[in-house]
Amino acid sequence: MIFLCLWLLQGASFQMDWQINDEQKEEWAMFGPNLELAISPSNQLFILDCLNKRIVVLELDGTYVREFGQPGQGPGEFQAPAALAFNENGHLVVFDSLRRSVSEFDEKGQFLVDQLLPQGIVSVFQPSFSQQGLLLMSTVRLNAEFKQSYSLDIYDKSLAIKQTIYELQCPSTDWSRMGQPGFFVDYLKSQFESVSAGVPVGLVLGSSWLAITPAAQKGFVFSGNPEQGRELSWQHQPVRFGDDQKSLRCRELAQKIAANSPFGNQVTESVIRQAIEQSEVPAFVVPIAELFPAGDGFGFLVVEQDKSHPYSLRLFDAQGTEIQGGSYAGPTEALVAQPGRLFAAGFDEQDRMSIVGYSIHDK
Repeated sequence: MIFLCLWLLQGASFQMDWQINDEQKEEWAMFGPNLELAISPSNQLFILDCLNKRIVVLELDGTYVREFGQPGQGPGEFQAPAALAFNENGHLVVFDSLRRSVSEFDEKGQFLVDQLLPQGIVSVFQPSFSQQGLLLMSTVRLNAEFKQSYSLDIYDKSLAIKQTIYELQCPSTDWSRMGQPGFFVDYLKSQFESVSAGVPVGLVLGSSWLAITPAAQKGFVFSGNPEQGRELSWQHQPVRFGDDQKSLRCRELAQKIAANSPFGNQVTESVIRQAIEQSEVPAFVVPIAELFPAGDGFGFLVVEQDKSHPYSLRLFDAQGTEIQGGSYAGPTEALVAQPGRLFAAGFDEQDRMSIVGYSIHDK
């Protein structure tokens, strides 16, 4: 058994090295909400700007390199890009939930090939590829009866499901009510109550697979059969799901739904607020807000009880041993790390969408 100790290691600090936002007055630095990050095999930072339907490439010191991508329905074009990852060939793969496409590009941004997402997938998040070309990703799926679920699966190169790791079923939605008043409030309310404690996510760790299922408060590393994997045991006290945590989690989920669904423009502030007020969520939750890649290992964004320091970051090696950790006050929408370095995207204290590069130091 691997023990993931979530007691804070006092010994790491995150020092900002550079920050990019609209203060740069450069057109390429005008990012919309909903960003995703990935580091290429050649050590460049790739930023998926979902709203503006483009990829921006930076050096790891924040220097602008190039951008590519454009809106449209043709090969390699974007309608609602939602996630990105680098495959076993070092090519960038972008997942578009509205166009139902999986588009492959080389590192220079040259379009290579399109594949179609399997029928029933309406959203994609946290994709990662194995060295053999297998794909681990979480999806939102609708079955033939339009019942929704959040599922973590392994796919082969043809995008057929090879193995389902975990599936979280949601209550049935009467989609015939979509045009009626209150439908989107009820829909968000059911989503908040079903998945506010977390959705199943995973990462490829070399020859192993990491799966985290916060709703079931379980996690494990496996190389073949998940049932024969090494269980992760979180040594922590579950955090009370107070009003602040409830609002934060529900708003993060609403933002993902708005960004990845064809009815995203209906997810207004009024709808979100009403759904939060009406929803009943668990009293306690696992304090993991985000799983992200960190070199050969992985990282957690952890919700803390201290309002003055609401988050900490914990970095682990591929075996699940915590190697660094410390309080964190930066953007939280998207994170990716390398040894000694962290990159983050999200709204800063001035409510500006920012990309930030940090160096990680031992205190």
